[in-house]
Amino acid sequence: MKFTSRARLYAELGWETIAKRIEFLSISHFHKIHTKQTRSLIRNCMPIMTNTNYSSRRGEQYKLETVKNKYMSNNFFFKAALWWNKLPKKMKEILNITYFKLELGKMIKPPKEKLYSFGSKVGNSYQTQLRVGRSQLNVHLFEIGLASTPGCLCGHKQESISHFLIDCFLYHNERESLLINIRSLVKANPSKDYLCNTMLFGDNSSYLVDNFNINKQIFVHVQHFLCETKRLCMFSNMQLTEPLH
Repeated sequence: MKFTSRARLYAELGWETIAKRIEFLSISHFHKIHTKQTRSLIRNCMPIMTNTNYSSRRGEQYKLETVKNKYMSNNFFFKAALWWNKLPKKMKEILNITYFKLELGKMIKPPKEKLYSFGSKVGNSYQTQLRVGRSQLNVHLFEIGLASTPGCLCGHKQESISHFLIDCFLYHNERESLLINIRSLVKANPSKDYLCNTMLFGDNSSYLVDNFNINKQIFVHVQHFLCETKRLCMFSNMQLTEPLH
């Protein structure tokens, strides 16, 4: 989606940043060189191994000289060895590259949220737009110059996510149906912030026995609400294009 925060998109998709991807690939290649799974010629470029006590937490280390310029600090062997030295000893002892990558991925790559891909195509799309802050709500359109006002058709000065989901009287009937359906799935007497956050991200409270299945049920009802209001579709009749006077 255009104009969407890169950080929010990465969090939504469970993607690592480019920098973290480079780190993952660099350490993986360095592991192959370290475990002698490459030609001997390339191993001649490796830094010198120090006489570290192998019983330490980090295990064997590579000796890194002080760099004198930016070019040397971006050298593959220097950066990869620097990252390698920070790995725990158990990681360094894994010889199989496939298992090593799996363990390294757990350390570097963010977890993928399965819940975010649940639901109908349209409903899930609306929910995603709200999570990343680029929906058809005026507060989002106004930020990128696609609406003349951040206000709501009801007269409220800002058509925010919280206002749309919790407060706006224009969607009272749809909201009442939603709250009745999720009443037994959320905690008693929920605050507005908790309710809004749960509708978008699910409830990860420790008191829930089966968070995933409960959150799936919540998402079904929330997506139904988003579709029923018809507010988030393109060229909605509920779109306010001019400020109220």
